[in-house]
Amino acid sequence: MSCDSLPIRSFVCPITCAVMVDPVMAVDGHTYERSAIETWFKKSHRSPKTNCLLATTNVVANHTLKQAICEYVEMVAADEARRTLGHPGALPIMATPDAGYCVFRVLAPTQVYAAPSFQSAERATVAANDLVIATDRMTDDASTVAFLKLGRSNGAPLAGLFLPLAHQAALYAPTAVPIPMTTTLAVYCTGPTRVRTFRRPTSTAEEATTFELPCHTLVSTDLCVETASAAYVRLEGTEFWVPENVLDKCNLNAARGLCHVIDAAEVLGNALVGLGSVVVNKIYAGSLLVCHGYVLFNGHLHCRVQNYIEQPPSHFVSTIALCGAQYLGVLREVQEDGSEDDVIVAGGLPTDLCDLLAVCVRDSWRIQHAALGPHDTWFVAATKKGATAAACWASANAPARLRNAMKSSGRAAFGNAGSFVYLDAMTVVVGGDVPQELERYLAQARRVYTFSLHSTGGAFAKTNNGVLLDKMPTWFATDVVCAPKPSHGDLRLVALSGEDYVAVYEHACVASPAVPTPLSTALTGFYTRHLALRAARRRLILQYEATTLQHG
Repeated sequence: MSCDSLPIRSFVCPITCAVMVDPVMAVDGHTYERSAIETWFKKSHRSPKTNCLLATTNVVANHTLKQAICEYVEMVAADEARRTLGHPGALPIMATPDAGYCVFRVLAPTQVYAAPSFQSAERATVAANDLVIATDRMTDDASTVAFLKLGRSNGAPLAGLFLPLAHQAALYAPTAVPIPMTTTLAVYCTGPTRVRTFRRPTSTAEEATTFELPCHTLVSTDLCVETASAAYVRLEGTEFWVPENVLDKCNLNAARGLCHVIDAAEVLGNALVGLGSVVVNKIYAGSLLVCHGYVLFNGHLHCRVQNYIEQPPSHFVSTIALCGAQYLGVLREVQEDGSEDDVIVAGGLPTDLCDLLAVCVRDSWRIQHAALGPHDTWFVAATKKGATAAACWASANAPARLRNAMKSSGRAAFGNAGSFVYLDAMTVVVGGDVPQELERYLAQARRVYTFSLHSTGGAFAKTNNGVLLDKMPTWFATDVVCAPKPSHGDLRLVALSGEDYVAVYEHACVASPAVPTPLSTALTGFYTRHLALRAARRRLILQYEATTLQHG
């Protein structure tokens, strides 16, 4: 198989890293070489891809993938035979896989289309020598020309468009050729300046992303492409690319061994903390891990806690809900390594809601919003950690209109006598004795910070357009809407129950005297801890920079 026709990732077994001959699918949804996965299951009942414990080790033959691999191998062999017997100077149109992750170099300025057809609208032009990422191949029945579907990582305006592999006026003249890709793990060190990342293998400013690699730190890569003028590496666990010449390659020792975990730790998808996904949430102290390689680094590493610790504490208050003696608060505590742990403070909640919270904790659901109402009414919206899924739930006695309209991105507030207001990105639904002005005000807002219903029939909302106070008690405007001190910052969240309230400001929180003590104490401690961690981080940075200047 030629280097110009490297196998796509779906043809390669994750265990052997070789093209599969007899692909089978396990219950984790991934496909493996039959002999490799059977050998694996003799030693472990966990998934080789996800490390999750599998319910069964049964496998099912993947006949469709096996046929696709056979057809692809035959096409590549026929293509190599043509190049061997044909004209050496000719540039053949390369046989390309039907789907996968491939990098192509565009030979001449080429139009890209909205659909895999020359009859569709032209949307953009790709310049000569540009490298683009293709994820699929489709054929135009009218012209018999193959089109490459450009992947989303290409960014606007190319993402999702189609690049023809031949010119419309000269069907035998190729427009793009595949670039050899090397799938290999490597570790690099960044220099004294931050390093820009790019959506695809390029170094043009227009393709730069907003993410930059910190200076003086380690980062790992999993893919490399080389052209005549430059080499580019893809950051492991991401779709970001970096020119290799701006990084210093570290010596990766590929010796196998055992690693003794002294303290509990996470297994990350990249050498740079915070980049890529978390492979294993927690490795317990005292564990033994098989190590396939390691890097020895001699020098200063600069790996700061992520910048969001600089954001105000209110940014990490997911939700606060109050209703009489019932209360629920979800606080996201930032840890020293930049990760977040959810802290749930609750009391007096109905049994069905307590059961739901237990499930959320067990299955790593992160609660984004909660609302409590009379007669044990409630609404909860949550996302999976890593934003891989989202869901919402409501009590059985919640208003039918709310249950029919609710989405995982929604928020709600309850009042007396069955009144409620529900809001998501597209919908505002109200029920019961709710002021009409509130519905109109929420519908016209581009961003809604917080809203509440009062037991007297009043309504409150704060949006990008300002503050709405409709039939609200006088004390609410003076005690809550206007911050007690200018240093508190802007009001971000309000939980209201009769005359009791919790007001969350940017830099402080205020609770009325009758608010349950566990909730008010937890909020005060959360704010104090966050501000102390932020101050400690700033002192550490100053000490590091002073040491760097002293030794520099």
